[in-house]
Amino acid sequence: MNMHTIHRQQGFTLTEALVAFVIVAGGMLAIASFQAGLFSSSAYNKARTEALSLAQQKIEEFKHYTHADEDSFIDSDGDGVMDADGYYTDAPIEGQNALFNRSWNLTATDQASQVDVTVGWLDASNTGQSVTLVSSVPWISPRAGGDQIVDLQEPIVYAPTGRARVGEGNLSDYPSVEVTQISSPGYDGLSVYAHDTNLFLVDGYNNILLTLEEACSIDTGLCTDFVKISGTVYLDIANSGQELIDIFVLASDAAHCTRFVPSGTLSSPPTTATGDYEFYNYTCYLGGGWHGNIGFVTASGISLQDKVCQGDPTAYDPWEEPVIALRRAYRGMLNKDVSGQTVYYSHGIADAAELTGQDYVFTQLASEATAGSFCEGADDPMTRTDSNGGALFDGTPVDFVCLNSDDDGDSLPDYLDDYDTSEFGADTTCPYDPTDPPVQNHLIAGVINVLSAETLDLSSFDVVTSDGPGNCVWPNPFTAVSGGYTANYACSVYDWGDGWTGFVQLQPNSKYIYCPSEYADYTNLTTDQSQSFSCISSKTIAIAGRVTFGLNDSYIYSMVIEDTTTGFQGICRFDDTDYRCLLPYDGDSANLTLTVTSSHYVCGTVEGVFTYLGYTVDGSPYTHDILVERNSVKCP
Repeated sequence: MNMHTIHRQQGFTLTEALVAFVIVAGGMLAIASFQAGLFSSSAYNKARTEALSLAQQKIEEFKHYTHADEDSFIDSDGDGVMDADGYYTDAPIEGQNALFNRSWNLTATDQASQVDVTVGWLDASNTGQSVTLVSSVPWISPRAGGDQIVDLQEPIVYAPTGRARVGEGNLSDYPSVEVTQISSPGYDGLSVYAHDTNLFLVDGYNNILLTLEEACSIDTGLCTDFVKISGTVYLDIANSGQELIDIFVLASDAAHCTRFVPSGTLSSPPTTATGDYEFYNYTCYLGGGWHGNIGFVTASGISLQDKVCQGDPTAYDPWEEPVIALRRAYRGMLNKDVSGQTVYYSHGIADAAELTGQDYVFTQLASEATAGSFCEGADDPMTRTDSNGGALFDGTPVDFVCLNSDDDGDSLPDYLDDYDTSEFGADTTCPYDPTDPPVQNHLIAGVINVLSAETLDLSSFDVVTSDGPGNCVWPNPFTAVSGGYTANYACSVYDWGDGWTGFVQLQPNSKYIYCPSEYADYTNLTTDQSQSFSCISSKTIAIAGRVTFGLNDSYIYSMVIEDTTTGFQGICRFDDTDYRCLLPYDGDSANLTLTVTSSHYVCGTVEGVFTYLGYTVDGSPYTHDILVERNSVKCP
């Protein structure tokens, strides 16, 4: 009896066995379900990424059209002529992770077409999924090569794509012995491979993203690299209406732009020190000979409140100050004399050129806020705490980059593609933005006289306009005459149809020269003008800086600079962004006051007076920024 009882305690009843089976089975099902969820989530993310890429490709394709009769960007019958606005679906696309269906809808306005691109697919559970990108695509074509300044009726031509083309296929399509790796994956995860005479830009899945044709020499084995344009995209968190991961950088024509972060992920991006900005880095790969635009699309579409700030908020020259624009244009300019008139031609970028520091600040502002001044006021998008007064964006270019620029000081364009020097010329500046050419140009010309009883070195003396350097020429350099020196100058200024508004500015060596009237201002100029200047041999005290207002309705009434020892007053020029004060002086140091009369409180002063004791004249302007606030409590 006892033995029988012990035997029953060592075993399991049928009920106990069934319960154990249910528990184990449930656990295995839970594990299987969890793993299936992981696989499903991974497959969904891969398919969504590929779908977004297909949508971006279609939007970029729309931008290739430049004829005004192609404003709807739909060619359903393939006759090369765009049909009416409306909905259109192309053939199914066999992707890496799914079979995709891509469709789009366009609505044309007077200046642009809104395009909605939707890419759909079936996920692993046979459930329909889709992503949509919305963008505004201008249909009025930018002017390309050969447009004359005074004639906007020349035929429109297509902008060059350069020597690259959109990549196709995968590295596995080529025998491994025929492909050579040129560079390992960089921070952006992309590699470069050579095949025959071509270079391939390849992603982490060995997909060929971009092909640079005829880039490698069979004889030497040496290859010409892709053009790289790179920078950082900052999202102004305080005014954010977008998620950083949903902001995409695109380049026109044949190009590939990639996004990456130094730490974290695009969905959890890094921030600047005190959290004013989220940011990611980007690189756009192109082929030599390219010129075009780099801009933005977003997953939710660009609204009127979405703004992009470009430019340098620390700059004192007006042509470098911030602007608001959704794209940055890159063009070079060649010139040629045709029947006594200078004709300008757009030109592309040099092979393997690298442009860095091409930053953007993405923000949201009121629809009517279109001026660059909205980017740089007190606590505005480019001048928040983390930017150190805008220094974070020091040197950031505006919405047009001239490829003629001379960065190495050799007086030759640094980034222009090869051209026939026997037929064309190229300056180290661009006279205007060729993406928005003027209607006509006017000439401001005259004489500059420098009174002096001593020998002067005037080689650094220059004249510029508010449009930028390079628009003024010196047919005759300074020549010595009785009582001093004289020179002729001529500046071209450009009129977009409403007259030219701006200034001509002298840039003397202020260590030796004082010009009581450095500027000549013009408003709505529509004809050629004669303008002469007179200067004297004297040391010049120069104080200059930025003017920042904490209140939108603030302004300055007057500014006066004075030598308190002699009582002599100089001249000041000021506006709502900057100022410059000049005073002639023959000593080694001076005691000065700068009196600022404003509608509100001038920070750092008593009754608006700045005092400078023992100011030393060394030829360089003293930089002093001015902040106007409601009261002293608001001042830092």
